[in-house]
Amino acid sequence: MAKYDITYSCGHSATIQLFGNLNDRKSKIEWLEANALCPECCKRQHIEKLKDVSDLIGTEKQVAWAAILRNDFFAEMEKLMSEISSKNGINQELEERFIKFKEYFEAQVTAKYWIENRDVPILKRLKNAEKAINKNKLETSQIAITAKNEATVHPKDESTKDIAEIKDLEDRIELKSPNNEIIRSVIKKLGWKWDSEEQCWYYKITVTTGTSGERIAEAGNALLRVGVPIRIFDEAVRVKAISGEYEPRYTEWLTLDPSSNCLKAIWDKSKNLYDKIKSLPKAKYKNGAFYVDPKYYEEVCDFATLYNFKISPKANEALLNEEKADRARIRISPKTKNAKEQISGDEKLNEILKSSCDILDDLKDDT
Repeated sequence: MAKYDITYSCGHSATIQLFGNLNDRKSKIEWLEANALCPECCKRQHIEKLKDVSDLIGTEKQVAWAAILRNDFFAEMEKLMSEISSKNGINQELEERFIKFKEYFEAQVTAKYWIENRDVPILKRLKNAEKAINKNKLETSQIAITAKNEATVHPKDESTKDIAEIKDLEDRIELKSPNNEIIRSVIKKLGWKWDSEEQCWYYKITVTTGTSGERIAEAGNALLRVGVPIRIFDEAVRVKAISGEYEPRYTEWLTLDPSSNCLKAIWDKSKNLYDKIKSLPKAKYKNGAFYVDPKYYEEVCDFATLYNFKISPKANEALLNEEKADRARIRISPKTKNAKEQISGDEKLNEILKSSCDILDDLKDDT
């Protein structure tokens, strides 16, 4: 046991008594200074919160009475908590229990509850609250287990008992599982990367990857085929993973480069497409991609159709704008001022020769 001077997250300092080994004490001090309010601030926070009776449900007179009873109860509970802390010292487990008690009683928003329980001793109310908290925790745990079981698919021939849980996080998808070489091998081949901070595999979702659901289904199907159980909470995606009927990844794309406003052609380098893309009008190669001006929309669209290139929405918009602008341009067929002036010398000679069958005077013999 030892006493320590700490500064809570609210900025106030206090001397506290801690038990346990040195590492546990240091850990507790760090947690308190980063997350906890000092006892006075904590008390004020709850008092301010409880002054607002708008969350209480009941008649006007019931609410007024229940608000007083609730305030008195919390004041008594804070006092009891302080006495226990002073006697036994503050530890993280005790702090967490206090927080759960406060959350439980703050959730009691009917005036009826506070009125009917006004004569129940505080220790009995805390005991009843703990039973209710544990029951709710158990029910929540059971619900979670049921939901997980429902979302889990076991292949007929399992190669491992480890389950790969795949979830959608908007801009990326993640896979979590115990350390498993089979899972690692499969997922890495699909282009997933390891996040050492989050301790999971992830795949970044962009305009060229397809939707997150399709990529989750792809990964799930690949894992099932090698005997790995999977867990996917989205039923529609889970069905696709089982059936294998998902949209495949396309490796050939035409996107719009925002810095140059040019179309950017990217492709699987194992495919012999370099010379084909290079044949596009004024195509320029840079950093593994070709760049083409969207004004050549006709050639680009024909190329995309011929070689199965996908066109991103922004690239498609740029092509449509170029086509629209091109069609709006006024085109003319220029005319010459005097058509005869444009006739060449050879054409004039032919006209003269065709105009008469007689021999020209200058060409006749003198004899």
